[in-house]
Amino acid sequence: MYGETCVASLGSVHKKRREAVCPQWYDVEVTGLQTLQDALAQLRGHAAVDVGLREALAPLLAYDDERGTDLAHTLVVFVQLGGNIAGTAETLFLHRNSVAYRLQRIEEVCRLDVRNPDVRRLLTTALSLADPRLLQELESERETPSSADDRAVAGGPGAATGAGAGREQG
Repeated sequence: MYGETCVASLGSVHKKRREAVCPQWYDVEVTGLQTLQDALAQLRGHAAVDVGLREALAPLLAYDDERGTDLAHTLVVFVQLGGNIAGTAETLFLHRNSVAYRLQRIEEVCRLDVRNPDVRRLLTTALSLADPRLLQELESERETPSSADDRAVAGGPGAATGAGAGREQG
């Protein structure tokens, strides 16, 4: 349910952005985008998309399972927010440095340059076409706190371990 909510809210962000860029007389059928939109809708939930996404993220999901981290969720949020580190930090209630550290770990584990716009565009497309159940699985990663990764950013193994360590205080 959370994944569907994220995707739905992301869709509303794109709609607002599109409305800001395109005049109200903009008609997808006139511009031919309806055909493209219909073609992409046929791919939504297609097994090949899910298999490819699972394969690309398998090392990351295994890492999260082994260490109790939530890097997969961090990656999903980062990609959905267009690679915006500050926005990702705000959404996840983390400091920007924690997000930067997590992205570094994601790049090391997956061997993907997630800061590369082409990689993010591919991941954005795959996530938007993935089966909602896969998104729920990726989003469920957020249920497990990853304070160990955040403590490392905050000052190493001896850093404060209390609630909110490594997180921005609001």
